Amino acid sequence: MTHVENDSLYLLLLETLKTTFETMAFAETTPCSHARMHRPDERSLWARIGVESDDIAALVLSVPHESADELFQTMYPDFEQIENQEQALRDMTAEIANVITGRFMLDYREGCHDFLLTVPEIGSGECELPDTAVACRCVVEDTLPVIAAVIPTVAKSIA
Repeated sequence: MTHVENDSLYLLLLETLKTTFETMAFAETTPCSHARMHRPDERSLWARIGVESDDIAALVLSVPHESADELFQTMYPDFEQIENQEQALRDMTAEIANVITGRFMLDYREGCHDFLLTVPEIGSGECELPDTAVACRCVVEDTLPVIAAVIPTVAKSIA
């Protein structure tokens, strides 16, 4: 992919993150520098949504465990009453990744539904990203770090 294509993917991903967190959590999202960003640790949560399309292979969302906990308590006032909060955090990370991926792809495809999303892959720790990934590092409400990355298909990234 060219630098211009990477820039446009980054800007679209940033806009998608802003819109998603504003809509779902009434929270402002701003980009942040790599230096200010968290380094994923063994407790960080991530979700990868595969995309069946010609040019985008997947989207990954990674959040520190503490950020996920705080964010989901804001989004779901009854979160404290959930029995298995660890599983709920994983499921909600996947759900937000799914919403971000769907919104990103609809905007990227200008409303065209010529893609399919896969079942989320959920994990903890650091999610390995290929060199072709376009990453967007943000903070939600000035304190909650989030990393989202678009992974182009190999054929598109070589072209």
